[in-house]
Amino acid sequence: MNVMTLYQNCLLNLENNKLVDLDYLEKAETLRTALRALNVLPLLRRKSSTNLHMALVHMILEANENGYTIDVAKRGIGAFHDYGITTILISWLDNAVSVGLLQPEAGITNAKGRLTVTPMLDQILASEGDVLKAA
Repeated sequence: MNVMTLYQNCLLNLENNKLVDLDYLEKAETLRTALRALNVLPLLRRKSSTNLHMALVHMILEANENGYTIDVAKRGIGAFHDYGITTILISWLDNAVSVGLLQPEAGITNAKGRLTVTPMLDQILASEGDVLKAA
């Protein structure tokens, strides 16, 4: 699914508070924490950028759960700006590719083309259950 459409839908869902599934919200918080720990998302300005960060998290979770690819056709920040999407999104996607959470098409080393969510997401979400069992 087009990255701009997917991101906008996730951001709108956040603003309209349509998410009430507690298991899903727990997965989202776990992923957001992992993305911050992996330096995909910055720790600075986290209070003012919470909805933007969570829209990325929900976008990754939605793509994984529905079998979507995250399609980045254009990397120019002008295209993102024209759609009213934060222009730093492309950097966050690049960071997710560099840590191995998202896999681009063969031979590409940045967030371009079709990005597939890797099994790393399942490992991150499974580790959350291990921590809760240990407590």
